[in-house]
Amino acid sequence: MGTNRNERALVPLARVPFEEIEVFMLALIAAAISLLHLTSATLARDEGRYQNADPTIKAWIRGLTDKNGNGCCDTADGYPAEVEWDNRTGRYRVRIDGQWHVVPDDAVIETPNRLGYPMVWYYQVQIGSQSIFKIRCFLPGAGG
Repeated sequence: MGTNRNERALVPLARVPFEEIEVFMLALIAAAISLLHLTSATLARDEGRYQNADPTIKAWIRGLTDKNGNGCCDTADGYPAEVEWDNRTGRYRVRIDGQWHVVPDDAVIETPNRLGYPMVWYYQVQIGSQSIFKIRCFLPGAGG
């Protein structure tokens, strides 16, 4: 049997230059991190909390935007909020994970609330060893 010129012979790992192994490992790590990121985004979705919600309300929530026109995401991404109005600053504050957070002005949704209770859409950012909550959208309660 002859050797096909298009076939590549397997080279023992000991003969592969270190730089090629390093590039391959970095590409493998980058692929794994990307896959983990996509998986965690999928896992952050609805875990069944709103599976019985009215479809028209779900559609209304999907259409909500902040003052910059950015979508607030979906029903499952929002949480009922404990809210207080700060008369001194003229801004809302919401309690997230036991801490009060000031709601950015551009996150406040001015559409009349069809839910009747306040909701907040937020995400968590890791900066060093500190977790910071970023408020994407806030829907005040029916009373404003």
